[in-house]
Amino acid sequence: MATGQEVLKFYGIEQQDAMSFITANIDNPEVIFNVALQYGITTQHLSDITGYDSLDISIYFQELGMDPHQLNDVRILANTLSGDFVTFARGPADDFELSKLIDFNNQTGVLSNASLREQIKADLDNSPMYDAFFQPVFGYQNADGLYTPDETGVSRLGNFEATSENLESIFFGTLINILNSAETEERDQIASSEDINETVLLIADALIDKPTESLPDILLEYGITLFGTDIIMEYFSEGNTTIGILDGTPYLGQILL
Repeated sequence: MATGQEVLKFYGIEQQDAMSFITANIDNPEVIFNVALQYGITTQHLSDITGYDSLDISIYFQELGMDPHQLNDVRILANTLSGDFVTFARGPADDFELSKLIDFNNQTGVLSNASLREQIKADLDNSPMYDAFFQPVFGYQNADGLYTPDETGVSRLGNFEATSENLESIFFGTLINILNSAETEERDQIASSEDINETVLLIADALIDKPTESLPDILLEYGITLFGTDIIMEYFSEGNTTIGILDGTPYLGQILL
């Protein structure tokens, strides 16, 4: 992830000016917090700029009634579990990482990126929402042309080129993997669960005992188009604060900290 100094440079702000602003508003933490939130400045960025430990900065905001997690949830793909995804374990040989569901889409035909794109764009009436969905919220994240694990929130993908096509491919690839990971009855149970602990266990069981055969392409096509359209519309709905494009997907969106 870009350092605090790199973020300031992207916005054309001198570090001395940033320090002056922070010092002038040290007794008005809401002002500092809201500006940081607006520009995607995390507690680590503030630490880089001020020299104070990021934990101390988090405590500073938290003790004054603000949630520092809001500042840190700037990851492009997933913030659901604040970085690397939890490993569900049901014995030494049966662990399954939720992050394994997140991958690029290499399907062809009706499940290709081009085909799914065309269908969802049609469902959205060719709204600019579709293209905007695959752009980072904060411009400093793709300024160097590369997405890193710190920026995406998914370590297993490593570094990859910062293009909307790559984000789109990961979005569709992940939805395909999610839909193929459980039986219909298990998906229904997960969707209807209202208890976070129960939901976690249901998802873990579904992922560990996933079906041996994939769903037919026609069912996957229908599900991805339906979910994809709903996720994008919700992302741009009034009052939504979701940053990661996968945070609203089934499973990932149901695991909240």
